[in-house]
Amino acid sequence: MKHRQVWVKVNASVDSGLAELVTVLNLIDGLQTIESCQGYRDYGFIYFEYGNWKQLGWLIFERLFPFLWKIVGPDISVSMSTYALDKIPRAEMRFRVEAVGKITSALKKSIKRRKSQYSYGKYHIKPHN
Repeated sequence: MKHRQVWVKVNASVDSGLAELVTVLNLIDGLQTIESCQGYRDYGFIYFEYGNWKQLGWLIFERLFPFLWKIVGPDISVSMSTYALDKIPRAEMRFRVEAVGKITSALKKSIKRRKSQYSYGKYHIKPHN
């Protein structure tokens, strides 16, 4: 028997330099951070999932990246990929370590407060279907 799934946020350990940014990203209903690193050769990264290909593409290429590019310019990049075994689309946000504060601040200001059925008052970005 298959049951309806809902998103819940759980605690996870992350690099201290990315804790606030990971927290802000996870305020978006349906977004799940998978892995992160606060810096390797001057660049950090965060991998995350958000629905299907269309929803993830909409989020990163129409919402997050254009907005963040205006704030931090070439210090940020995003891409989409999948793992062959599970075929779940994932995004990678890669950024210069010095830009983490700007990215975090910009996201805090930009995420609109909307209540969804499962958000319990958390922030919500409604994807296009």
